[in-house]
Amino acid sequence: MELFKVCVAFDDADDIYLSDAFEHQDDICLALRWIHEPAHDSKRPERVLRVPKAQLQSTDDSLHYEYLLPRALPGQLRTARHSAEIPHGYALELSPNYTFTLQ
Repeated sequence: MELFKVCVAFDDADDIYLSDAFEHQDDICLALRWIHEPAHDSKRPERVLRVPKAQLQSTDDSLHYEYLLPRALPGQLRTARHSAEIPHGYALELSPNYTFTLQ
């Protein structure tokens, strides 16, 4: 899987965030936080938010990101530790089993 950038905003912050992302099935998976494993020269996402690709806007006029999510996400998605803390209607995976080689 190849990583790319998605521009997102959160409803509890005034700035934008460039999230690493990858495609999986028909979804774009936003890797909201990483766990680095230097001993294996790799990293894995601590949490992944699945967003249907149809909800994103593709862009070719940005040097920094490939997609834009046109609506703000709930800030709890960055901090939720248990499934009960995940806002209804969002597919957030905590500690998913994806690994990427550091570049």
